Amino acid sequence: MGSTLTLREAISGTLIDEILAATTQGKAVDIPEKVAPEEKVIGLMSQLEMALRYLEEVYTKEHNTLIDSLRHATDLEKHRETRQKIYELSLRVDAMNTMMWESIQRRFREKNEVGSVGFGIREGGHVVLIFKQENRLLNLLQALR
Repeated sequence: MGSTLTLREAISGTLIDEILAATTQGKAVDIPEKVAPEEKVIGLMSQLEMALRYLEEVYTKEHNTLIDSLRHATDLEKHRETRQKIYELSLRVDAMNTMMWESIQRRFREKNEVGSVGFGIREGGHVVLIFKQENRLLNLLQALR
């Protein structure tokens, strides 16, 4: 049996460590897309969700930079290393995106409405329900009854 580790020791240097650091440091990215008239604001992203979105963007930028660098690579070994880093970053991007949306869907599941085609995130960290224009009008008419 090994010795008991503290939580900090257990996660040191891991992806979980990066997520917790970004969360506690208040890392976030600006989402430029404004709430559309056919969307309904149902809440705000949590600090964890904002940190996951931030890390997704950081990893995406690093991923794209490495892809661009491959175009000029001549050293075969360096090329292999770069491809491995690109693969690892793509896994991180997918993981951040999946965790962010799973968290949003779990937290706002009860606020989902008939006619909604899904959740979205908008400027200011707003979480919205997305409706097709005709679905939103139908829901408004039903609410007036």
